[in-house]
Amino acid sequence: MSLKLGIYDFFAYTIPGGLVLIILFGTLELSNVSELISFVGELSFTKLFIFAICAYLNGFIFDSIISKWAKIYQKKDFVGYAFAEFKDKYPKRELRFDPYEYPIWIAGMRRENLDLAIEIDRFMALSKMVRGVAFALQFGGLVIIILSIFTSISLWFILLGIILVFLSIITVNQSKKFHKWYYWVIFETILSLNGEFQIMNQITE
Repeated sequence: MSLKLGIYDFFAYTIPGGLVLIILFGTLELSNVSELISFVGELSFTKLFIFAICAYLNGFIFDSIISKWAKIYQKKDFVGYAFAEFKDKYPKRELRFDPYEYPIWIAGMRRENLDLAIEIDRFMALSKMVRGVAFALQFGGLVIIILSIFTSISLWFILLGIILVFLSIITVNQSKKFHKWYYWVIFETILSLNGEFQIMNQITE
């Protein structure tokens, strides 16, 4: 794996995973169950390093849950949806390729031009990271609302929880944009290849 892509993947898991950990620690603190939040408050390089590793692992574990959660806000046939908008963007171009074969194309790009493939994969990593942030915001908002209702925490926290849920919806829509742009860059690359890609199609057939 390229170092650049590895960094993208690292932050795609670490930032959402870290936010979820902070929310969990904060919930325990607000519930008077634990003082684990002080672990984050008393910063040091060692603690930050340990927290980053835990955040990455947590984000990696939660990724499948986040992926299923994001489907609530995403069209079922997202590839087809992205391709339909792509055709509207280039109405004068005759698109003769099957958009659902994009895994074959991106695999060929990784073999022929790794830098290009990394730039394309960057959009998917960004989509994954922003999607995870959206999940953390909604998770935190719902936790705050529930705690505000069933504990002695100020009811003003309900407003904070509602704001976080609202922000999560805005954020997940931004994640969908990065996801769509991932397919668009692949489609645009195919268009730029023209004859070369037609040869690739003949080989795969």
